[in-house]
Amino acid sequence: TRLSCDALEAIVVEVNAPGQPAATTIEKLTARGRVRIEDADGRMECDLLLVERKDETLEVVTLSGRRQLVVVERVTGGRGLPGAGDAPSGRLEATCTGPLVIERRSGEEARTKALFRQSVSVSQPGSLVLADELDLLLLPADGATGLSSLVARGHVNLQSGPKVALADRLEWDRASQVTKLTGGSGVEVVQEDRRIRSRELTLLQGPKGEQILATGEVRIETPDLAASGASLYCDPERFRMEIVGPPEGEARIKTPDISATGARVDWDRAKGRMKIVGPPDVVVQQEGSTIHCREF
Repeated sequence: TRLSCDALEAIVVEVNAPGQPAATTIEKLTARGRVRIEDADGRMECDLLLVERKDETLEVVTLSGRRQLVVVERVTGGRGLPGAGDAPSGRLEATCTGPLVIERRSGEEARTKALFRQSVSVSQPGSLVLADELDLLLLPADGATGLSSLVARGHVNLQSGPKVALADRLEWDRASQVTKLTGGSGVEVVQEDRRIRSRELTLLQGPKGEQILATGEVRIETPDLAASGASLYCDPERFRMEIVGPPEGEARIKTPDISATGARVDWDRAKGRMKIVGPPDVVVQQEGSTIHCREF
């Protein structure tokens, strides 16, 4: 590890372990002015760096200044940000304008937790997360560093390929490959010609692609239709969509040809087939005519 800065203060203490020769360790370190730390895994840059060793296994690093930068060169494939893909490796870069606190735990429970504050940006090839605050948990993986979970809060913007998601909060877990977006003012996902709005939205990443589950005041708009309901299940890879109405309401759908309401709408875009079922009765309006039925 290499550290460069304009000024440096350190408290060095002697460690005497039974049966071991005397050694020294840094108990506290303060670096000021153009601080840069580099090692085999990446680098960190800031104006003020404070390193404190809390005990034998826990070290707390605090970065502050105008802009904090962290670069991890070796984040293993399949263990990166949502949408980062399964490349053999992916370089992760994170910045913030507020304090950054990094808690490093060594030993059997080795892990690194990074707490970013103010104007946070975290990116990997294929994925970008912007937020007011963001917490990362990193675990050792295959001799490198692997992201385990991510929580972003405040003005969250997730950009993954052609998809952009806006929310108040984002939670992502690598093990389950689930991304959950929530928002008091609603969640919005835009992907190419499709727009989805809801109170809560979950992205499920599986072997056959990404699936979407939206709940709470759901609205979807595409060039082919506009629909609303209580919940939505969407499988973009197979162009299938299911919209369910609330217990005391209806699912609504409108296409260039028809306008309809029912308990559930099942649309298979690839096959060009739509199914609307009740109860209550399905009501379909087409070319000035109204049809009442149980299934359309």
